Amino acid sequence: MHPNDHFETLAIRTQTQRSQAHEHSVPIFATSSFVFDDAEHARVLFAEEQAGNIYSRFSNPNNDELIQKLC
Repeated sequence: MHPNDHFETLAIRTQTQRSQAHEHSVPIFATSSFVFDDAEHARVLFAEEQAGNIYSRFSNPNNDELIQKLC
């Protein structure tokens, strides 16, 4: 981004950090559920003791980015 970009430009083009794939725009996470490392990992996520994605109706990386942009 250029320091003289208008608010509208920043609101549209600002994105989370790029991955090692160097994508131009944020990838769409078209999954309804996410994988857990083990049962304990699932437990802490469902108990909201740790931030993370459980099910897309609750959260997913695309929703998180939209929230960050709106804030």
